[in-house]
Amino acid sequence: MDQILRILMLEDNPLDAELMQFELREAGISFDARVVSTEKDFRHELRAFSPDLILSDYDLPQYTGFMALAEAKRQCPDTPLILVTGAISEERAIETLTGGAKDYVMKGRLNRLAPAVRRALAEAAEVRAHRAAEAALRESEQRAREQLEEIHSIYESVPVGLCVVDRDLRCVRINQKMAEFNGIPAADHIGRTVRELIPDLAPLAEEVAERVFRSGEPALNIEFQGTTISRPHDQRVWVASLLPLKDAAGQVAGISVVAEEITERRKMEETLRQSYRNVEDQIQKRTAELQAVLDLAPVAIWIAHDPECRQITGNAQADAIMRAPRGGNVSRSAGPGGAAVPYRALRGGRELKAAEMPVQVAAATGQPVANAELELVFDDGRRVQLLEGAVPLFDADGRVRGAVAAGVDMTSFKETEAAVLRNDRRMKLLSLISNRLLASGKPQELVEELCRQVMDFLDCQAFFNYLADDRMGKLHLNACAGIPEETVRAIEWLDYGVAVCGCAARDACRIVAENIPETPDIRTELVESFGIKAYACHPLLAEGRVIGTLAFGTKTRTGFSADDLAMMKDVADQVAIAMHRILNEEALRSAHKELERLVEDRTAELQKTMAGLKSEKRRFIEVLDALPAYVVLLTPDHHVPFENRFFRDRFGEAKGRRCFEFLFGRNEPCEICETYRVLDGMKRHEWEWTGPDGRNYYIFDFPFHDTDGSALILEMGLDITEKKRTDAELETYRHGLEEMVKLRTAQLEEANRELESFSYSVSHDLRAPLRAIDGFSLMLLRDLGGKLDSEAKRKLGVIRSHTAKMGQLIDDVLAFSRIGREAMSMAPIDLHSLIVDAWEGLSPAGAKTDVDLKILPLPMGYGDGKYIRQVFANLLSNAVKFTRDADRASIEVGGRPDGNENVYYVRDNGIGFDMKHYDRLFGIFQRLHRDDEFEGTGVGLSIVKRIVENHGGRVWAEGKVGEGAVFYFSLPGREA
Repeated sequence: MDQILRILMLEDNPLDAELMQFELREAGISFDARVVSTEKDFRHELRAFSPDLILSDYDLPQYTGFMALAEAKRQCPDTPLILVTGAISEERAIETLTGGAKDYVMKGRLNRLAPAVRRALAEAAEVRAHRAAEAALRESEQRAREQLEEIHSIYESVPVGLCVVDRDLRCVRINQKMAEFNGIPAADHIGRTVRELIPDLAPLAEEVAERVFRSGEPALNIEFQGTTISRPHDQRVWVASLLPLKDAAGQVAGISVVAEEITERRKMEETLRQSYRNVEDQIQKRTAELQAVLDLAPVAIWIAHDPECRQITGNAQADAIMRAPRGGNVSRSAGPGGAAVPYRALRGGRELKAAEMPVQVAAATGQPVANAELELVFDDGRRVQLLEGAVPLFDADGRVRGAVAAGVDMTSFKETEAAVLRNDRRMKLLSLISNRLLASGKPQELVEELCRQVMDFLDCQAFFNYLADDRMGKLHLNACAGIPEETVRAIEWLDYGVAVCGCAARDACRIVAENIPETPDIRTELVESFGIKAYACHPLLAEGRVIGTLAFGTKTRTGFSADDLAMMKDVADQVAIAMHRILNEEALRSAHKELERLVEDRTAELQKTMAGLKSEKRRFIEVLDALPAYVVLLTPDHHVPFENRFFRDRFGEAKGRRCFEFLFGRNEPCEICETYRVLDGMKRHEWEWTGPDGRNYYIFDFPFHDTDGSALILEMGLDITEKKRTDAELETYRHGLEEMVKLRTAQLEEANRELESFSYSVSHDLRAPLRAIDGFSLMLLRDLGGKLDSEAKRKLGVIRSHTAKMGQLIDDVLAFSRIGREAMSMAPIDLHSLIVDAWEGLSPAGAKTDVDLKILPLPMGYGDGKYIRQVFANLLSNAVKFTRDADRASIEVGGRPDGNENVYYVRDNGIGFDMKHYDRLFGIFQRLHRDDEFEGTGVGLSIVKRIVENHGGRVWAEGKVGEGAVFYFSLPGREA
């Protein structure tokens, strides 16, 4: 790092503080350090030193790392704090990290301190950058709000009406000027539609808006005339432009409307026009033409500029109909090549001459021409239906100087009229088909006749009707038309999945094949051989089952319209309904005969059953009499229609008396009767009762209905007198046992607290001298390495080696002591992932790059994943250690279910062991080899044994010297 860091250390052990500084300098970190050991000095240096980083021990006299963290967050919340401690529990570490500490480092692993410092400082820099970005964002947002306020001010101050509507034409924004037009407060516009706000103007507004949504182009200077809700009697005029508002995808999401009221302007214009009319005879030729255009502006207008009509031009709408250039001559009297657009004019199918056109007739005769229907046919095949009228134009001397014509494009109307007529014919045909099929007892015989009419309607030349033959498992040709007679027999039977009809029947879905000659398809080869160019086949479906197909084909077209396919579908549905009705009627007749036979058989069986029921009833009563409990039936009016022998022996027979009469000698029902509460909710009721005989009974009441629907109560009573006596004795014993458990639990908790205190002392007090010995030995080696001879270096190395071994021994002993004192979190475990994680987590000293590790499929484990990972880590570490002398080390991990438990194992091909030493394997501090042969503390397998036994499992091993070893352990299955 280039800058010199200010590091504040809270540490009561000067040797540990010196070791931390040594590690940081060795890592190349430049710093200035202040070391404090009390709360007072820590608070002072936070203010005076302004540290960039804080390194804090956790346990100090009268102060803790958590308290230091709280003080640091209060005084310098952006300064990262790292906990550097000799021993800390997992709970305290998590508490400190969640409280705001950046990391924690164990004093026994100070080589991790420098990376932790770099991470903490990098995170702090990232937080500062993030906060700077947030401040910049807030400033940007403030500027955006100010700009929006400025835009809003402009929006409200402009002298025209402004508003925005969404795709449903609901108002989402409006300025005060627009609200004044409508006479409604601006706030009341929001969320309401155009039709709700301006119903008189809504039709035109909706039409223009739809055009803008469809085209994405603005509609400019559209004139609206009508009334508003606030002024229903005043005719007013506005001119408005509708501008599309597009989203990020380029789709029109709304419309911005700009409107200006021009009512007064129009009144002035009308006054001016009146003045112009007073001097109309004095206005030049162009003024008269302009007046005619204004009078006929809502329609297409053509003006003949000379008496012979050689020059005819139109307005914008007329040019759009003719697709002529603006101002282009469209006169048919202009001679060859004179007209800008070549076309023909027809009336009643006859082509008109130029002199017969309405404009030419009006100019030639000096008389108007009204309601002339024409069909214009253009060279590109386009046809336009016109309703046209024409009037002559006169000069000041009364001579014809030209003519003007107005026309309305009737093409859409004519097409709609033709569609209505076709639909009317379609509905009549469908009605005829439906009536004929429903009235016929053999609809399959009518198919050909009716489908020929459908062919004529659809302009088709062929049809095929196949019916499913369940006996043959094929489709049978019922009717067809449009193919040679000699080929009918060849296609009489059709397999499912063959040709178009077979595929439609197999898949129960429509198949449409168009442009068949240009679209090779094996399914259409048959119909193509008949000259068919387009073919549509619909399955005949009845309750989801295919009962046949109906197909139509055309030899003159390469495709079908949507209306054609809809007509075919309707016909197919009606044929399917009729066919299904016949099939149902046949099935019903067959079912009726079968039902009569079944009734006879069932009658005989019923008689036999009744005899059996009488026998079963006698046997059932005998069973009830044999029960060691009483059973009675009770009616809602307290009568007892049945009691078993146990009841009679204990309480006597009812003999027609009601229960309260013969049990308690009462004249009326009991005030509170638990038995009859069962009728309130009609649910089973259980309770205890002391009978007239003084014994205790556990009662079960069951409500049910008799065969005639009347309510009954079945009551069963178990004599629990002896059970209650036994329960009382057990309760007394249980209370004594609970007191004993409480006493033992308190003693165990006290022992655990003492053990926890001892473990902490071992961890904290024993580690500090070890760290100092190891750290200062390392410092001697590094500082005086060149001055020491080889023997001195060896001796220092021996000191450090045994210090590390002592540290590992302390870690293992503490780990062994903690097992069983911490609560386990039981859950399903993915053992394969856990083993891979344990393998990758082995230290470099315990890892071996040329080991062949094989993990076989394992049954799902159930236990505490943290502890089970420790089991596998210890067993794998042992396997690696004892296979290091093998030519090719091999380790195998596997498992299997075994009854109510799962057994897992770790097998290696290492040095193995002699089974006569088996009893020493899992004992703590027990080892089978010397340190100079194989390193270790003798605690690893003891930890494995304790973890497995705490999970309710067991552990064992098998081995042979020179042939490897297998370590097994079991875990109970989850169900267990």
